[in-house]
Amino acid sequence: MTALRAALLLILAAWVQAALPPVGGGGGVAIPVLLGLALHYALIADARTSQVVSVAAALIFDALGFLPLGISVIGFLLVAEFWRGVRDLLFVNHAVTHVLLGAASAAMVEGITGLLLHVGGYRTVPPGLWAVRVTSAALTGALASPVVLGVLGRVRRPARPGWRAA
Repeated sequence: MTALRAALLLILAAWVQAALPPVGGGGGVAIPVLLGLALHYALIADARTSQVVSVAAALIFDALGFLPLGISVIGFLLVAEFWRGVRDLLFVNHAVTHVLLGAASAAMVEGITGLLLHVGGYRTVPPGLWAVRVTSAALTGALASPVVLGVLGRVRRPARPGWRAA
């Protein structure tokens, strides 16, 4: 059931991320819905599930962003594994934690992906635009992560403690 749920959530997150327009004034940064899903699994799941969801989310992210396939896998995996390693030290159900996780994670993924694109010679982005993209990614991550993690937290557990499906 976990694999089916993860696959359905990946499809839904990809659809939402594809439907949301990129931030025009922020260098065209996409709203990080797939990164929020990877963060959700990093905070609640075991290592294998978290890594599989992170790789799948990164590949979908690359496909939606017209990036070379697999370029953002390293960023997604590093972010997910870091937060999975320190999740016992965090208040994982608080909105302030979600804001900080989203901002830091989106900035790290954007920074790592931009650096790999530059080193690989795929795209030469001026340093000023790269700084704008990293800052914009941090802002969109701070705004989107509480929403994504809050919705996914509600999907994971029932709204009321005594509620049961018929």
